[in-house]
Amino acid sequence: LLPMKEFFRLQREKLGWHWEFGRNRYMWMGTSKGCVKHCTYCSSGTLQPFYKSPRQVIDEIKHYIDTYQVRHFDFIDSEFTVNVKRAKEICRLLIEEQLNITWVAHNIIELVDEEMMRLMGEAGCIKLKYGLETADPDIQKRILKPWTMTQAKKAFALTKKYGMQAQANFMVGFLGETRHSLKLTHRAFR
Repeated sequence: LLPMKEFFRLQREKLGWHWEFGRNRYMWMGTSKGCVKHCTYCSSGTLQPFYKSPRQVIDEIKHYIDTYQVRHFDFIDSEFTVNVKRAKEICRLLIEEQLNITWVAHNIIELVDEEMMRLMGEAGCIKLKYGLETADPDIQKRILKPWTMTQAKKAFALTKKYGMQAQANFMVGFLGETRHSLKLTHRAFR
């Protein structure tokens, strides 16, 4: 029902460019709703997770390629890899069907494994965004973000190893945050 001609005109004239895709035509892709994580600051964890099947995702991508000549996709799921088996299957299908797209997605530090990173890189992923929020262990416990520095270093190393950029996202203003906790985060990722 969205007037796509108008959408792409506005994308070109008003939005102008995308962080990763520049002035190339792109599409936002929502392949899931909800999240199995329960970070205290996010409403996605309050929704029962719902996932499009890998085949549905691929068919939707093909539709955008064939109908609108889109080759760049921003997966806007809260966390693309939260269902690891499904994420790997989507990547395998992108590779098998040689769709030759580029895409970006959000990822979870604790779910990074070498096979996932290899598949994502081969499937055309160019950037993964990691919601780290803080490096202060006390605040991590309060907001239910249980990643460790070892996991973060591994995730960033594997992301880069397979040709993707890694983006770390942080938040400030958590209850109990101090100058000291902000310094911990700054020192950890400068």
